[in-house]
Amino acid sequence: ILDERNEPLVATVGSTRVPAQEYERVRASVSDLVAGIRGVPDSVHQVHVADLADASYLKTGQAVHDAHLLELNGRPAAVSVMKIIPESEDVPYPHGREYLLLSIRFLDGSFITQLSEQNLIDGLRFSSTNTPQLGEVSVPVKSDVGHHIGYFIWNPDLPGDRFLKSVGPVMAAAAAMILLLLGALVRRLRQSTTALERTVLELKASEAQAHHLAFHDVLTGLPNRALFADRLDHAIAQMQHGEQVAVMMLDLDRFKHVNDTLGHHAGDSLIQEFAARLSKLVDHEVTITRLGGDEFAIVQTFEAGSDAPQALCERILAASTQPYDVIGSQVFVGVSIGLVLAPEAGLDRIELLRKADIALYRAKGEGRNCYRLFTPEMDETISASRIIEEDLRVALATG
Repeated sequence: ILDERNEPLVATVGSTRVPAQEYERVRASVSDLVAGIRGVPDSVHQVHVADLADASYLKTGQAVHDAHLLELNGRPAAVSVMKIIPESEDVPYPHGREYLLLSIRFLDGSFITQLSEQNLIDGLRFSSTNTPQLGEVSVPVKSDVGHHIGYFIWNPDLPGDRFLKSVGPVMAAAAAMILLLLGALVRRLRQSTTALERTVLELKASEAQAHHLAFHDVLTGLPNRALFADRLDHAIAQMQHGEQVAVMMLDLDRFKHVNDTLGHHAGDSLIQEFAARLSKLVDHEVTITRLGGDEFAIVQTFEAGSDAPQALCERILAASTQPYDVIGSQVFVGVSIGLVLAPEAGLDRIELLRKADIALYRAKGEGRNCYRLFTPEMDETISASRIIEEDLRVALATG
C-alpha cells in the first residue's frame, strides 16, 4: 500500500508481513505505472487508465486501476495498481492523493510450475534468452508497452511419439496430429498469457481488505481517525433542520495502571473488550472510533431537543464500570467523556473536537468516571488560564 506521496506503508509477500522498504527493490520498475494511475501526462500508461474506466467488472464507476506485464528485477511479472477509494459516493476522500494498492505476481517460480502441472506441459520454464534445447520450442514474452522480457520454453514431446514414428503406414497422420497438438499447446499457452489479466483481477479481490486496513483500527476493527474525520464531516454536512450532531471524546480511567501491572497484552485485551461493549450500546447509524491508545470518539446524529447523547453517555458509564476479565484477572476501570453539540458549538470539525477535548478534561478534573457537556464558560476558563500562563512566562523572562 502506497500513500499519497507514493511511499510504502504496508508490504506483504504472500501472507507474510515484510518491511515496507522491500518496495525499493521494485520502485524503479513500477514508477511509470504508478505515475500513470496518478495521471502524470508524460506516463505511457496514462491512456490505459482512461481505457479501463468503463470496464464491466468494476464494482463502481469510480474505481481507477491499471494492470500490465512488466519485467521486475529480471523476472516477468503481472503488476496491477489501483486507487483505494470509498465504496460510497457520500464519503469524501482526497482526490489526487488517494492511497494505492500495488499487487505483483511473478510469472516464474511457483506460477510456472502450477501452469505446467495444470496444462501437462513438460519442462515448461522461463528464460531471458532464446536457448531451447533439442526438441524444445519457445514463445517470446513482451510487456504491454512492447519491451522484450524473455521466453517461455517447453518440451512438446508426448508419450508414444516414438511408437507413432515407428509405424510407417500412419506416419503422415501421426505427424499431422503432433502438429495439431503443438498448435493447441501454443494456443493454450498464449491464452494463458492472456488469462494473466484475469489473474491480476483476482488479485484485486484483496482491495477490500486493503480498504479495510486503510480506514479501520487493527486491534478493535472500529473506524480509525481518518474514517472518523470523514464520518463527522459527512454528519455535519447532511444535518437536517431539527437535527443535531453530538461528538463525544472518551478516555479510559486507570488504563495506565492496567498496562503497568499486567502488561501491554492485558491492555490490548481491555481495549478490545471495551470496544465490544461500546458497539453493543448503539446502532449502525452511530459511529464509534478508536483514535489511538485508550482514546475513543463517537459521532451521533439525533433529534434536536432530545437527551439522546446524555442518555448514551449514561449507558457508557454504566457499562464501563462492570468488571473486565483480562488474561485471568478481574480488572475495574472507568471512563471519562467530553460531550459537545452541533450546531450550538459550531460546525467546524476541528473546533468541535477541540471543545469536546476541553469537556473531557473537565470531566477528568472533576473526579473522572463521568461526562461533561461543553459550555462556553469552559472555553473562557481555558483562555484565561492560557493568558495567565503567558503573562507568568513573560514576567519570569523579564524579571
